[in-house]
Amino acid sequence: MLPELVPYVAWLHRRFPGSATTWHYPNDLKLIHAWFERPLALLRPSDVDAYIAHALKLRHAAITVTRRLAALASFFGFLELTLAAPPACPVIWRRHGIRRPHRLPRDVSDATIARVFTVIHRARDRAMFALMFACGLRLGEVRNLALAGLHLDPAPGLLPRLTVVGKGNVERSVFIASFALAALADWLRLRPRAESPAVFLTRTGDAFSATSIRRLLDRYCARAGVKFTCHQLRHAFARVLAERGVPVTTIQQLLGHRRLASTQVYLHVSDPVAMSFYDAAMQQVSALIPLLGATEVPA
Repeated sequence: MLPELVPYVAWLHRRFPGSATTWHYPNDLKLIHAWFERPLALLRPSDVDAYIAHALKLRHAAITVTRRLAALASFFGFLELTLAAPPACPVIWRRHGIRRPHRLPRDVSDATIARVFTVIHRARDRAMFALMFACGLRLGEVRNLALAGLHLDPAPGLLPRLTVVGKGNVERSVFIASFALAALADWLRLRPRAESPAVFLTRTGDAFSATSIRRLLDRYCARAGVKFTCHQLRHAFARVLAERGVPVTTIQQLLGHRRLASTQVYLHVSDPVAMSFYDAAMQQVSALIPLLGATEVPA
């Protein structure tokens, strides 16, 4: 690690314990430093201009470039808090902000998900991905899931649930479906005794990294001849609920979204109310436009 990043990384871990930010930001700063080949504190706005042009020329996603700029701005924010005469931040958002395209989430069918589960034979991995699909968990929420957050033997009339720590270090409770509960129980019977409080452990008894979990799913997808991401399992969870008429506010609560608009993005093809209204309206219009069976009239 770069010496100048050591206190910054320690600060990140204090501010965002367990967050993916503590992993992404230092790696982003290392990449920026490698490109400039000089101390980050010496960068100027014109340097940021050059980096953005370079990154976009290489077709880096706008969201990735924006996150790297956010990491750089965060580092200079740390310097401002800790140095008597901090350098000026080279990231000027009105100058360097990139307008990102707002794309809809890419759906993955239940059949495709089921196909992948047919090739996952390790109990740990089946439980891990079952929780993403059955509970709508983010990758980081599965990675950081602790034994103390398992409530698998509830009082009569209540459902088994998990306590997870989501974005912003905010806790929420999520219910767990029977098939995911069975998969989790299988893993807990095999889970080695270890000092780590994490539910999911590597062969060496350590907690997983986010990258390792992604690579696991990629390998299983390749084995099954399909491709989707961990986040698409979360999207499929929201779609399944929407297709069965669960109110959008309930889906919002289960996903842990602060803003309803964040949830509505997931329902772009699954809103039963919108489909019902559209179908009823278009059936009436179809009666006025008898196109079926029309014959071509010569010009």
